[in-house]
Amino acid sequence: MKTKQTNIKTALKDDATDFGLGLLTITVFALCLAGTSFVQQAKAKSLNSFTIGCKDCNPKLEFDLSLELGRLNAIEEATNFIASYEKFHAECYWDVSGYTQGYGHMCLGGKVSRTKSKSILRKEVVKLFNHVPPSFSDTQAIGIVSFLYNHPVNQGKYIEMLWSDTERFITGLQYKAENYTWIDGVRYGGLKPRRQDEYMYVLNN
Repeated sequence: MKTKQTNIKTALKDDATDFGLGLLTITVFALCLAGTSFVQQAKAKSLNSFTIGCKDCNPKLEFDLSLELGRLNAIEEATNFIASYEKFHAECYWDVSGYTQGYGHMCLGGKVSRTKSKSILRKEVVKLFNHVPPSFSDTQAIGIVSFLYNHPVNQGKYIEMLWSDTERFITGLQYKAENYTWIDGVRYGGLKPRRQDEYMYVLNN
């Protein structure tokens, strides 16, 4: 009798074990499916895409996480390079073509901290990196991104030129590096050293 009870208990235990393993397998499989779906949804939602009105160049500007990770050092260098030329202003100020703030980004109103402004600048740098043709190295892209950031009004025009007539873009940057910039009859001497540094980045591939 005791032996029979023992056998029954053993059988029940084995059944319970099999059931538990089966349930565990189903649960893991379900989690994998859910995880895959979540990753796909997250990836789809993380791409902040919009058109820039440029027929011949890259038609979409996408926040690409893989691009950011792959160019992390160049992005950080570009951010610091731009910040070194853009004098920090906690409050909004008039800058030739419009009101800007912080490290030369759009005016947010009130006061902005250096940390927040640097974060905004870095996000803009990441976006602009996506507009640089793949034929340029990350080092060259630093100079190009700085130039594009410094021309918010004509940025779209320069991006289109960068893709459709690269030689013209580089020649134009070289000219600006060798000559003073004049805006409405006023000479902006501070821009020449910046254009020179940007041009040196482009030459260093």
